[in-house]
Amino acid sequence: MLLLRFLPLLSIVGIGLAHSLNAFPAEQYFSKMISVLARLDNSLKNIPPGGSYEEAVQRSQSLVRMQAEQTNILISAATDVRRGPSMAGTEVGERLMPLIQRFTRLYQTTGVGWVNAKEMVQASGGRNNVYQELIKASKATAAFTEAYVEKLPPGAQARARGVGTRIVGFLDIAIRAYRS
Repeated sequence: MLLLRFLPLLSIVGIGLAHSLNAFPAEQYFSKMISVLARLDNSLKNIPPGGSYEEAVQRSQSLVRMQAEQTNILISAATDVRRGPSMAGTEVGERLMPLIQRFTRLYQTTGVGWVNAKEMVQASGGRNNVYQELIKASKATAAFTEAYVEKLPPGAQARARGVGTRIVGFLDIAIRAYRS
């Protein structure tokens, strides 16, 4: 874990963790979500124009599966983060910010990608499936953000909550595009 590399530095400046860092899974879930979002974003960027209906169906199903995978990671993360230890010291939360910022950028481009993929999804009849998955992802993101915010010290909570609000906003753009 990235944070483990900073433990010696954190102990020097007097920043400690309430419990064992290994029990706090937020970072591994950010990494998993980034991986899924990167694949999803790449697939959405590389949708070829035209093609057959069968190709559209296959592509649509693949994208929905990736969206579902990411949503499942978010739900699992929210549950595990709630059970894990709190983080002590605003600086510890700051160590996660570069990862969270990358996660946020990918959500933004993925939200735009879903809007751009709408015609292909409509051609395959998968519009409602995408809509439902995006709704689930939005709820799961809100749950994960709240679980993560609860574990941060008060001084770091407002910033983390703002990140979650932006991410849900990116999904909402795509949700509006697919709303029946």
